[in-house]
Amino acid sequence: MGASRYVSIVDIVVAGVAAVAIFLPARPLEGVAAAKGDDEARFALAAAEARVRVVPDQGANAEELSRRMIEAGELDYAVEGAAEAARVLRAKPTRWRAQLAVSKAYAELRDVKPARDWAREALAGCREVGPPACPAWEDVRIDLYAAHLQAGIDSGIDPKVDPDGFRHAGEKGLHMVHVGGNAQIQTQPPPLPPPPAGSGSGSAPSTVPPTTP
Repeated sequence: MGASRYVSIVDIVVAGVAAVAIFLPARPLEGVAAAKGDDEARFALAAAEARVRVVPDQGANAEELSRRMIEAGELDYAVEGAAEAARVLRAKPTRWRAQLAVSKAYAELRDVKPARDWAREALAGCREVGPPACPAWEDVRIDLYAAHLQAGIDSGIDPKVDPDGFRHAGEKGLHMVHVGGNAQIQTQPPPLPPPPAGSGSGSAPSTVPPTTP
């Protein structure tokens, strides 16, 4: 039994579309760098990413890559990349650097509560490993940074609405720390050195220029 096929309008349209797709020249494709910045900044970003791929168990590399991502305006990648590095660096002595990088990326997004939480985790990790993996000055720096975030949060100011107000509130919450013992500030000038020997008098020579008649 034979079968007959009738050409419909759908067949004609399909054939036309196929002919256009086959015989028309391909459209040119152009690629542009997604990251912001000049060639030097994009090269630095690529180099930082390469270092993380080659040596993934160094917190400093993850911290540097996150910083480069922030500079390039890729804030979401800065958070995600540093958080992934913190998971990879579990039980490593430099994990606190990746945790601090996550906090800074969240702070750039003005999402300050996760920024504070990650800063506290970085501080705890720093104190757990201690020097030389986390020097004392890094401990102080992270502590002040976490306190700054907490003071801003306690003020109730939304950093997404009033970033300057949040920053000022954070600064007011910090107390000045005097390093070196004595917190007094010397307001009197130091005493003059003794006059040179053989000056002929017990007082220092005058430094006032002579007046003209």
